[in-house]
Amino acid sequence: MADHVAPALEAILMVAEEPLPPALLAKLVGAPINEVEEICENLAAEYVADGRGFILARVAGVIASRPPPSRRPTSNVSFSMVSRLDCRRRRSRRLP
Repeated sequence: MADHVAPALEAILMVAEEPLPPALLAKLVGAPINEVEEICENLAAEYVADGRGFILARVAGVIASRPPPSRRPTSNVSFSMVSRLDCRRRRSRRLP
C-alpha cells in the first residue's frame, strides 16, 4: 500500500460535493479498487472509533463523507441538498 493513498482518499472524500464510486477514487489516487475499498473501510472505522463529527458511508455503491445519524438534521432535506446549498452560500460570499 502506497503511503500517499490514504491521505489522498481522505482529502478527496472531504471536499467532494457528491458521493464517489470506488472505481473513480481508485483512478484518482492511482491505486487498485480493492485497496481503495479497504482503506475506506479502515477510515470509516477510525472515524467512528474517534467519535469524529462525520462518517464515511457506502450507499448504493458510492462512498461519501457525511454527518453521523446522531448529528444529522431532523428535517426531510437530504444530505446532498444541504451540501449543495452550503456550497452555493459559500460562493455567494466571495467578493467580486
